[in-house]
Formats: sequence, structure tokens, C-alpha cells
Amino acid sequence: VRLLSTKPSIRDKWRSKFKHILIDEYQDTNSAQYQIVKYLVGDDHNICVVGDDWQSIYSWRGADFTNILNFERDFPGANVVKLEQNYRSTGAILEAAQNVISKNITRTDKKIWTAEGSGEPVQINQAYDETEESYLIAQRISTHIAVGARQAKDFAVLYRTNAMSYSLERAFLQFHVPYKIIGGVRFYDRREIKDIVAYLRLLHQPNDRVSFSRIANIPTRGVGATSLAKFLNWQASQSVDVISAMVQVESSPVTGRARAALSSLGEGFRKLQVLLEKNSNPSFIIEEVIKHINYYDFIRDGTPQAEERLENISSLVSDAASFASLADFLDEVALMSSADGSADDSVALMTIHAAKGLEFPVVFMVGLEDGILPHSRVHEAGNEELEEERRLCYVGMTRAREELHISYATSRLQFGQRGYNAPSRFLEDMGGHISQEPLSIHERDDTSHMMSLEVSQRVKSSQFGEGEIIDVDGLAVTVRFDNGSIKKLNTEYARLMPI
Repeated sequence: VRLLSTKPSIRDKWRSKFKHILIDEYQDTNSAQYQIVKYLVGDDHNICVVGDDWQSIYSWRGADFTNILNFERDFPGANVVKLEQNYRSTGAILEAAQNVISKNITRTDKKIWTAEGSGEPVQINQAYDETEESYLIAQRISTHIAVGARQAKDFAVLYRTNAMSYSLERAFLQFHVPYKIIGGVRFYDRREIKDIVAYLRLLHQPNDRVSFSRIANIPTRGVGATSLAKFLNWQASQSVDVISAMVQVESSPVTGRARAALSSLGEGFRKLQVLLEKNSNPSFIIEEVIKHINYYDFIRDGTPQAEERLENISSLVSDAASFASLADFLDEVALMSSADGSADDSVALMTIHAAKGLEFPVVFMVGLEDGILPHSRVHEAGNEELEEERRLCYVGMTRAREELHISYATSRLQFGQRGYNAPSRFLEDMGGHISQEPLSIHERDDTSHMMSLEVSQRVKSSQFGEGEIIDVDGLAVTVRFDNGSIKKLNTEYARLMPI
């Protein structure tokens, strides 16, 4: 930009190379790109851009949708062609989406229409919590596939942040519905989750050398590859587990900063072992591990990616609360980590951002709650952020060709605490051809976990389905579920309902 603005000879050279300039997705251009275009176009104004300000959702990476709003000002006499016919979605979907975006003040004025007919009404559904929301979506999709009405690849599930994929992944595994993550990785393949799980595995199995090798220098503590190899070779010769070897590292060939770091790490694991003996709740243990190693400080760098990593850990902490012990939780982790996501005929799971440009016959949008969509940061950022969230909602809705199902939960677990969210303000805006019905298959309240549960009693879990209680030990209940799995659950969080 500086060269083009200060060196006329260079500017003229490059202008002469381009007789016409054509730009797609103009609403996603940033300030530097905008200035480059203006310098290259010159006096002939031989420029053609295509874009839709209603779909500008990338301000967090520098995009400025006012570039397209100001196009006629920047290039007087420009011929504007409004592409208002939609060839993807039904009339009902378009009407609801347009009702949402029409609440934005800063936008172009156009009327989207389709020749595809009205189609099915947009479904707005309420669930009790995120687990039930995921369970019943998976159940619906499974039924459609089983009766031959749809293929798995006909469905997409969209969410605001990657952290929300966890309960969906678990539900799809339970119903044996193939799925794949688009534009991201599966929950237990995410770096921050693998880090924390490695700490938990070493705590549970003190001689887990693979897990230790992953976390020996995470967060960075000065244990390099050479020091790690020396330590592991020495540990193998001592006939002691890894944690004990770290405590005794003064006797090893490891020296300097690495020795001090391993000694400190070993003492930290000893303290965690004591805590585990007193409180086996895996959610509590995860939080203690995070505090002990200052993991939040390690991943917090002020970027949107850091915020997403924090949300992923929040999901891990929240889900772990349902399990009665660390061993039970790690068994579940192993099951989910082994799932195969390579099938072509799979349900697509992705963030709304990742879905831009894609389309599917049937779309489920989950988590339409204030604090999620729109995101909680709109309370601080003001109207510009709210309008971008509204554009994001519009993009998500218009990924659907034939059916659009929108859901919200009355409560969600975050960092082990249950919060109660208001339905998204965008739901009120949709109007038109929509149908509202409870997604829940039963009504429950917050005292459900206090009900008396007994051996041989039949119960239902929104996470694992129906089963029979085979053991009760205080708040810990062991259930043999009809799918063959046996789970030891914490009734404070698992919310088992008698059948």
C-alpha cells in the first residue's frame, strides 16, 4: 500500500497490467485490500465486485463490510445489480432469515425471494439442556437414516463455537450415526484437550510414559528432548513409575533447569494424588490440574483461538462432572477417542463460520441462546458486534435447502456449573412460517437428581439412553444401559430419571 501511494511509477506500472479488476466476496476485504484496489483501478473505473454485506461475518480477522456499502460512493456511476433470487432455500427458510437480518440498521436494502415454494415451516425447539438437545437431534437423524428417508450426508449440525461439538459427538456415537467435523478437529483431538487428558491419564496410571512424554514440557518448563530421553532411560532402569522417578530426579543424569522442573512437576503430581484420594470427582480434579500448572495462562494469548480453547476446556470440565470417578471418565474418553470419522456418508458438524458457502438439505442450528448466539461479548462491544452476530445467524439459517431446525436449551453446564439462559433474541425476530414445539421428551426440574434410586430400577439418561441400576453408593450410581455399556455416574449432574 505504501509503495502504491508514494511511488507513482510503480503505481502506473501495475495499473497498466490490469485492464479489468474483478473481485469476489468483496464484503470480506480488509482495509489494506481496499486501498490496493483503489490505487490499481485508476480513472477508468474498470472494476466489478460481487458480494453480500448480509453475509459479512469475519470482522474478527480484519474484514470490513463497509467497503461494499461504500462502493457506489467510491466509484460514482457504478451499475448495481441486485441478485435477489435465491436458488437454495425454501420460502419459509428465507422469510425467517430475512426477518432476522432486517433488524440490522447498517445493511443494503434488498428483498430475497425464491421460486422453490414455501416448503416446511422452520422448526424452533426447546430442550432441557445441551445433552438432551444433542441426544434428540441424533435420535431424529438416526431414525431418518434407518427408515431410508435420508442419508447421513443430507444433514448438517451448526453451532456457534467448536466447544459445543462435544455433546453432539457423544450423542452421535451413542446412536451409531457417522459424523465428521468440517473445518476443525474432533473434540478429543484438540490440542488443549489432549494436554489435560494426558495429565489425567498420568495421574490415574503413574507409569504412563506416553502421556508423560506429552506433558513433560507443557506448559513450557525447560524439559527439552535430550533431557526427556535421559530421564526416561534412567526411569526405566530404576523399576519405579514415572511420578516416583520425578520425585527422585536428583539421582538421575538429568541436570540444570530440566532437573528442577521435573522435581517440581513430580511434587505437584504427589499433591494431586492426595487430592484424588480425598475427592475422586473428575471435574474437580481437572480444575485442580489446570490451577496447578497454570494452564489458562499458558493458552491465553488474547486471540479468538485462545477464547475457543478456553471454551473447549469448559466443556471438558462440565462433562466430567457427570462421572463418579476419574477412571470412569477416562474410560469414556478412550471410547470417544477411538471413533472413526472417515466415512463419506456422514453428518457434517461445524461452526456457522465454517459453514459459509456450503448447503445441506437439512440443517440443525443448536444453542440459540443469549450469551451463545448472540455471543456474550455483545454486551461489551455494542451494536456493531450484535449486528455481526445477526449476520452470522442469517448465514447459518440460509445453509438449509429444505428443512431448518433451530433449538435452544433452558440450561447449560459451563465450568461444572449449571447456568440458565434466555432464548436468543433472534428467535423473536424470525416470525413468519415457523413452528415452535418442545424438543424435550419429558419435563424435569432441578430436584431430579434428589429422587430415590435403587438397584434394579429402570432409569433414563439423556446422555446414554435407558438402562438398569446395578449398584448405588451414595451419589454414585452404576447403570447397565441397554446399549451394553456400564457407566458409573454422579447423580448430582447425570440427571437420571426413573422410568
